[in-house]
Amino acid sequence: MPETEKTAPTTDATTDATDTAARAASATPVPAAKGVMDEEKTFPVGLVVRLFAYLVAGHILAFFLYLLFTVGAKG
Repeated sequence: MPETEKTAPTTDATTDATDTAARAASATPVPAAKGVMDEEKTFPVGLVVRLFAYLVAGHILAFFLYLLFTVGAKG
């Protein structure tokens, strides 16, 4: 029964240089451009206004339905 020979993986100089450059490029942080809105911290104004309007309208509708069923149950 023949034994399988294990050989160490070979690397060449170009692969090592490419890997090293790729690791160095990914490790350096890219500075953010100044004056660009940070979208993770602020919401657009139009979205906030629409959200507020929908919340108010939804509560008014819920109150109307509640009032409708309350008055209807007494009749």
